[in-house]
Amino acid sequence: MGEFHGNQHTGYDLGDYTYSDLIADTQALAEKLEKSPTTREAQQADSLPSLATLYSMAGDDGWLGVLEDAGLSEGKLQVHKYGPEDKPEICRDMRRVVNKLPSDRLTTRAYRRHGEYATSTVKVLFDSWKQACNAAGISPGKKHGHDCEGPTGEN
Repeated sequence: MGEFHGNQHTGYDLGDYTYSDLIADTQALAEKLEKSPTTREAQQADSLPSLATLYSMAGDDGWLGVLEDAGLSEGKLQVHKYGPEDKPEICRDMRRVVNKLPSDRLTTRAYRRHGEYATSTVKVLFDSWKQACNAAGISPGKKHGHDCEGPTGEN
């Protein structure tokens, strides 16, 4: 996790605090709470920046996007709901969805609308959206105008 100094109550200097740090800190808060944090809990956490900064970092997807990227869902943890034995069926469903689209790339937004599985579950099970798409033999979409990257930043 990045070096974060303060929150909305103490003032802050984001320094090199990144979106990846926000995701890691959100996951740590979820583990501590034993559930997905609400925005109120995020606002009260000393480990996270102010809500205004959080939303600025999150972009259009907002808090739900942060939860999804952290492998969490609103209101509950989805970890361990599905296992490796479910990967082939999830890949089939991803291919089904991309075949309905006018593009050959599958975004999390499109899959959220048309898929049978939560995108947060897919990301947790495959370690990233890109790795899930690769396993399904399809191209991942773009996020904030950039190709989706794997957990180590490779394109």
